[in-house]
Amino acid sequence: MCNALLAFGKERYDEVLQIMLPIRHNLKHIGGSWAQRQVFNSTMIEAAVRAKQLPVAVGLVAELSARKPCNERLKLLLQQLQEQSNSGNSVDEDEETPAKRPKLQS
Repeated sequence: MCNALLAFGKERYDEVLQIMLPIRHNLKHIGGSWAQRQVFNSTMIEAAVRAKQLPVAVGLVAELSARKPCNERLKLLLQQLQEQSNSGNSVDEDEETPAKRPKLQS
């Protein structure tokens, strides 16, 4: 996980996904608090968006939404990512910054 965070800091988002995707279902076994798992998930989703892998980002948010179906922010984020993915548009850093996307926490 440390290597993934270092890669994120170096803007190597594809590498972040290569490291994080295979271990995402084992987080409970690795340990850490709920908040730390949220940071892991948020980092992974943000890396997918920045790597212009919107289908991956949609899939990750859909996984979280399935576990937390009442989370309105996740629903909104999923809808926004699906719309971008369906339109074939990637996220334009000038138009949509991370601060403008809904946060994952409720």
